[in-house]
Amino acid sequence: MDDWIKDGFDWHRRAGRGVFDTITAGMRNLLDVIEVEFVDAPWPVVAFVVLMLAYLSAGPRVAIFTAVALAYVGLLDFWEKAVTTVALLGVAVLISITLGIPFGVFCARRPRVYSVLRPTLDFMQ
Repeated sequence: MDDWIKDGFDWHRRAGRGVFDTITAGMRNLLDVIEVEFVDAPWPVVAFVVLMLAYLSAGPRVAIFTAVALAYVGLLDFWEKAVTTVALLGVAVLISITLGIPFGVFCARRPRVYSVLRPTLDFMQ
């Protein structure tokens, strides 16, 4: 029984290789651009920008916590790993928004499509 499932996945992988390679290349390029921009900039500059955003959006208490956390990451030389993680999360958010909003609008206008997709969406949560 496992053979036909494996064969099906192998066929889809071979048939869609061009599409999958294009998607992978696009995501990799976006990830590289974000990561290089953050790594090339000195960490105190990036930390200051994040600190100002935290202060303006959430106030002084959050800004103090943010300053301590960013100083910890920067001074103990975890900056590059942290930036890589932030870049991965940023790309994931961009992809999720890009796909989620159109699918959400489509499902809102087509209840039958939503009823078909709902078990899959529930499982993904």
